[in-house]
Formats: sequence, C-alpha cells, structure tokens
Amino acid sequence: MTAEKNSNMKSIALDFNNNMICFMTDGQQGTEQNPDIKKVAFHSFIPEKYRDYNSFTWNFESETFAVNQDYVLHDGCIMTKDCFVPQFIIPMQGLKKRYDEFVAIMGYEEVDLKAEMPEALRKLLGLE
Repeated sequence: MTAEKNSNMKSIALDFNNNMICFMTDGQQGTEQNPDIKKVAFHSFIPEKYRDYNSFTWNFESETFAVNQDYVLHDGCIMTKDCFVPQFIIPMQGLKKRYDEFVAIMGYEEVDLKAEMPEALRKLLGLE
C-alpha cells in the first residue's frame, strides 16, 4: 500500500496488538496487516505517558493524537477504520509537518497517483 500525496484528510491509525495499519486519506482508505510495525519506531510520535497503550490515531491535518480503545480481532474477522475508537484525543502541535517522516518510518512511499496515470486515463476519469 502507498500513501497518496496532497490529500486534504491525512489520518493514520496503528494498532500494535493486531499489527494493523489504517489509512484514512482523501484518496485512500483501508486497513492492512503489517507484522513489521514496531511501537518503538513511533515513540517520537507517542507522548511518553501513553506508550503503555496499543492503538493510536494521528490526524495530520487537525494535528491531533488519539489513544484508541483496544480491539480484539477474532479469527476470520477484519478491522476497519470503525474499529479505531478514540478513548481520548489530545492536540499535537506540529504534527502536520511530520507526515512524511511518519510514512517513512512505516516503510511506505508516498506517491501522487494522479501524476502516475497516463494523460488519456486522467481525461477518461475526469481528473483533468
């Protein structure tokens, strides 16, 4: 999965118990399991007093950080963005400027999908 560039809504949730990533951007929404995500890699994005929790959402546009309720993922079930239920939300000043850093920690590459499309396809889809 790649994160799409220049979205107005940029929110990413991570659940470290279930190894889930949830992208919530204008151009991309969805969850995927990623066993390689490690909480310690995100410590600079998690206030120290909340590091014992396991599910978080970062909204890079509103510059807020949410600690989410734990979610029990049962066999055969999936997680959606609705499974990331905030317990509390706090402001996180300067978060907007750190979006690229966050995406890089996840090992994802941010791309502009529209720019990657051939011109004829963009016209066909009404993107020009």
